This record gives sequence, structure tokens and C-alpha cells, in this order.
Amino acid sequence: MGEMVASALAQEGVSRLSSYISTKLDDRASRAHIVARLEMALYRLEFALERTAKMPITYVSLLR
Repeated sequence: MGEMVASALAQEGVSRLSSYISTKLDDRASRAHIVARLEMALYRLEFALERTAKMPITYVSLLR
């Protein structure tokens, strides 16, 4: 469940950042490039979250 929350927060953050950048930039090509990079960053973050969700937590401080 923590993974779903983290993923949702990441998506919301990327969405807001993308929206902010889109309003500040006039060049559509630059916007498209930035959106593509943000989407790739989101994909990598989701992949990392999925991968780490399957790993056992071995540090006691992370269990709190």
C-alpha cells in the first residue's frame, strides 16, 4: 500500500511540475521534450518502487 501512495504522490508531483513548466514555456518543442523527460523519470521511479517493494526490509529503522 505504501508503494501505491508513493507512486500516486510521484505522479501528482510530476503532473504539477509539468503543468507549471508548460505555463512558463512558449516553445512547444521544448515543452514536449521536458514532458518526455518527466514521463521517463516517472517510469523509472515507478520501476524502482515496484522493484524495491519486493525486497525485504533489513534495517529496523525502516520498519518504524
